[in-house]
Amino acid sequence: MSESTSSTPMNPPVPSTSAASNSSSPSIRTHQFADPLPLMDGLLYTLILELRGGFWVWSGTGRNMGATSVAVKTRFDSLPAATSILGASLDDPSQRLARKLAARYSLQAFVSLDLPQPGQGADDGTMDDIGVFAERKIVEHLKEVHGR
Repeated sequence: MSESTSSTPMNPPVPSTSAASNSSSPSIRTHQFADPLPLMDGLLYTLILELRGGFWVWSGTGRNMGATSVAVKTRFDSLPAATSILGASLDDPSQRLARKLAARYSLQAFVSLDLPQPGQGADDGTMDDIGVFAERKIVEHLKEVHGR
């Protein structure tokens, strides 16, 4: 992978295996990306699963699931309802990002982040920068996938 490439799909999108003629059958489309990290050696991997009525986004530098949250817009509040469903803290970046994405796309958004923590080769400033970089890349890739 060359340094000048900002985003390289790991694999081409995998089309749904469901029957295209049956609109009620479930379908999942998979999109994978790898982006060079600007502040550390390594790559930021992003996996987007397009689901009927929503999407699942995983992004990280390793192979772990990480904190996972879900958010969905409701008719009761302008701010999407969000909750952590796996290993999250009070100020969870996955929950904030899930809420932003649910508001932007009006779809249910699952977000899982596996970003470096203190003591894993990143200091607090680098971790913040990687979090911002990851969020920017996720939004870019969702624009490619959803067209907005």
